[in-house]
Amino acid sequence: MSVTKEVKSKKVKVVVPPVVEVAAPVVAVPVVEEPVVEDETEKISFELEAKKIIETLDSFQKELKGLKTAVKNALSLYQKESRDLSKKNKKKNRKPSNGQPHGFAKSALLSNDLCDLLSMPHNSELPSPKVTSLIAEYVRKNELYVEGINNKSVFRCDAKLLKVLGKPKYLAKKTDESLGVNHSFWNLQTTMKDNGHFIRPEPTVTV
Repeated sequence: MSVTKEVKSKKVKVVVPPVVEVAAPVVAVPVVEEPVVEDETEKISFELEAKKIIETLDSFQKELKGLKTAVKNALSLYQKESRDLSKKNKKKNRKPSNGQPHGFAKSALLSNDLCDLLSMPHNSELPSPKVTSLIAEYVRKNELYVEGINNKSVFRCDAKLLKVLGKPKYLAKKTDESLGVNHSFWNLQTTMKDNGHFIRPEPTVTV
């Protein structure tokens, strides 16, 4: 008689290890900067506008210069017309002289020393411009110009002229100190008056 053995199969538990996900390595991608390309159209447009502005400024400057010149010319014309009008008014307001000379044109009695210098008889009368002309002729004839001064309006004195004018005490020309203190035709009339060579009658006072 055969004996049958019943073998119970053992259940084997299989342990499956967990799946570990491995992250893929991160690869850095280089950033490439794209070159900035200038817009040629905008550049040309800006240059044109800049040129227009410069041309406009140049035009304004020319117009301003023209205006300045016009204003100067108008001012000069106005001043000239004002002077002419002033002269006309003076002539209108001038009292009639009845044909008689007046001012510098009027003759004055000359001093004896001045008459001697001019080889004229005593008690002679001459207007002051004529006296100046005669003294200028005397200076030229006797070559009484000042050495080192290249100006024939300045002169020196010989013995005869020194008796009339004396030593110089005025600048030869007020506006030019380089000419120094000398006799000249600029200060001649003042010197002559100071020394009493023009004798004018006292004005008569009517009461």
